[in-house]
Amino acid sequence: VKFRGVAQKLGISPGNVSYHFAKREDLIVGLAAELSTRNAPLGELVPTTFADLLERYRRTLQHQYEHRGLVVALPHLVSTYPAMRRAYRQTEATRMAQQRTQLAQLRDVGLIDADDTTLDRLVAHIALVARFWLAEYQTTFDRWPVDEVISHYISLIAGLLLPYASRERRSDLDHFLDGQIHPTRT
Repeated sequence: VKFRGVAQKLGISPGNVSYHFAKREDLIVGLAAELSTRNAPLGELVPTTFADLLERYRRTLQHQYEHRGLVVALPHLVSTYPAMRRAYRQTEATRMAQQRTQLAQLRDVGLIDADDTTLDRLVAHIALVARFWLAEYQTTFDRWPVDEVISHYISLIAGLLLPYASRERRSDLDHFLDGQIHPTRT
């Protein structure tokens, strides 16, 4: 990313960009902060159904798609820029704690039968999907509409939840499980 390219895309002078962002790292950290700000309200949701939780994940993936250049480059950015590393680690810790709390809330209302260790494992698996879905989208599903691809990943998350759904509530996940796409069809 060059300031000149950013300025051209925004229709402003390169000097205006560099006035607000003295270094490239400042611009990257600013974009990451914008993504975190967009996702922050989702972490505060109190889900009472699987649909609530999966809609939260759907919106998170949509926000990531809107910031896909940043998200795909995240491993490189975190290893290159100390400020980005600090910001990401703080955001990651907050996000994981919020997701853990949201799953515990579903357990408290009887939707999930899982102990604390299982909840931690579910959070880790869901985080793995959320961190790397865009890379797979770009390499495998790039010809598919992004909404269909997001539905695919939401169905994968629903599949992770299915074994822990209470017997009475497993059917609540069925329509989310129908969203899978198959790479062989591309």
